[in-house]
Amino acid sequence: RLAQRLARGGAPLAAMAPRNLLRRRGRSAVTLLVVALAVGALLAAQATDRSVALAIQGIFGTYRADGYLRMGQPLLASQAGTLRRVPGISHAEPWLQRPCSAGLIATRCWAMEADGQLYTPNLVEGQWLDPAAPRAVVLTDDLAREGGLRVGDSFTLRYREREQRVTVRGIVRDNALFLGSTITSKLFVPFPTMAALTESDGADFFAVKMIPTTLDGQRAVMDELGRRLAPLEPSGTLALAEYEGTRELTSILTTALRAMVLLVAASGAAGLLNTLALGVLERRREIGVLRALGSDARQIGALFVAEGLALGLLGGLAGLALGALMAFGFVRALSTALFALPLSLPPSLAIGALAFALLLALLASLLPALAAARLAPVEGLRYE
Repeated sequence: RLAQRLARGGAPLAAMAPRNLLRRRGRSAVTLLVVALAVGALLAAQATDRSVALAIQGIFGTYRADGYLRMGQPLLASQAGTLRRVPGISHAEPWLQRPCSAGLIATRCWAMEADGQLYTPNLVEGQWLDPAAPRAVVLTDDLAREGGLRVGDSFTLRYREREQRVTVRGIVRDNALFLGSTITSKLFVPFPTMAALTESDGADFFAVKMIPTTLDGQRAVMDELGRRLAPLEPSGTLALAEYEGTRELTSILTTALRAMVLLVAASGAAGLLNTLALGVLERRREIGVLRALGSDARQIGALFVAEGLALGLLGGLAGLALGALMAFGFVRALSTALFALPLSLPPSLAIGALAFALLLALLASLLPALAAARLAPVEGLRYE
């Protein structure tokens, strides 16, 4: 009956593949571990790179200014028009950043014009600032969660010894550590309201939109601003320079991960090749028996390819779990070192990593499968 089943085709032989892997459990376990490491490193590298790219895209999609100018001495908000007369500047808005408290929670107040063009809020709930509602503020979602605040709630805004009762008008998602901020929570306040709290009509921080689109052109504009406003001791930051610097820093990690993927993938392929090649040598007599019972070369080769794919599949599935953990750790470390990063791990990345494991297994199993298929029945039966 066994001979008849083997003679019908390769499917029964392929079904033997998982069982054959248990013959050398230690060897199979090491091979699975190496494949899992390769898949995990690949998935972690892709997820980290994607998470960083999306986070940076989100930050620079929200903060739409090309440059930010901090003054050593305040400039009246009404004098923002003087910045627009500088060649290369198309628009300028006064902003204020001050440490403050929402009730008893320390945060950072960002005061800006309610109808400004250089900040695009990512609203989660409610509405953005309104010039007609000077005591309506907007919170970031992490500050709202910490304070248990929702749209429509009122609380006391504190700046030093001064207080102002305000109402939550909206909640935005903005967890960026940006422009010198050391905490992610933010409290957005209409500029006149914050000016009244600080008892000053001046602004020491301006967001500017520039005509040049290249980094060199924007640096030239910033240098000109520095010369014209020298008595106010300005210092500038270019968004494009920050973007490129951040990408350069994060690319170091992703490059290291990709290098590790190549090394571990090569080790995984070598491990698979070694495991299957040793299997061919150790099972020469078994192969001879199968050939004598009617299995052809194609079926014998398919058996070893199936064993390789089984190793690749099991290692790939383990690698998906390992890669998710690695990606979470890398993203969390980068969030601590740079800015808040949401983990982006779509199913397409997992499918691609699993396909990588199966392709690696397929390529590594071709030579052992070919060697097994070419083994003559008589030669295999003589093997001791």
